[in-house]
Amino acid sequence: MYPFVPPKMRFITKVWHPNISSANGAICLDILKDQWTPALTLKTALLSLQALLSSPAPDDPQASCTQEANRQALEG
Repeated sequence: MYPFVPPKMRFITKVWHPNISSANGAICLDILKDQWTPALTLKTALLSLQALLSSPAPDDPQASCTQEANRQALEG
């Protein structure tokens, strides 16, 4: 359990974002998966989520089937 495994985080409210699953609210963030270490804190996880929301990574989408649509929308 925490802090040895990452906290379970997801969105309950539907969010349109290329790194968040529209189906289940799962967040595509490396520290919530394989890059987690016990040295990281909940504060670090929340700050990383805030940064992800501010700067989407369309090249690493949560739902690969919507990758092209998301990229076009972000590029304007």
